[in-house]
Amino acid sequence: MLNRRVVITGMAGFSPIGNDWAEIRARLTAKRSGIRYMSDWDKYNGLLTRLGGPVENFSLPAHYTRKNTRSMGRVALLATRATELALSDAGLLGDPVI
Repeated sequence: MLNRRVVITGMAGFSPIGNDWAEIRARLTAKRSGIRYMSDWDKYNGLLTRLGGPVENFSLPAHYTRKNTRSMGRVALLATRATELALSDAGLLGDPVI
């Protein structure tokens, strides 16, 4: 049987309770939820809920050009940016191996 080890070298993410560890930790400590009423959803008939957990205050840096992102949806943009930040946190952003 193989014993495999995992090493976490960097982390990043976006969530309804924050976009960096300090913000997420503060909201967890304060027991604050990221769930809120989604008034934009009022225009959709037949929805049984109007509650959601949106990621707020997310913006892309300048090097994410329109040409490079035009075919990407919001989820892909969030995932790509989070990956970039995790690689930066690990000191691996720009490493030729990656």
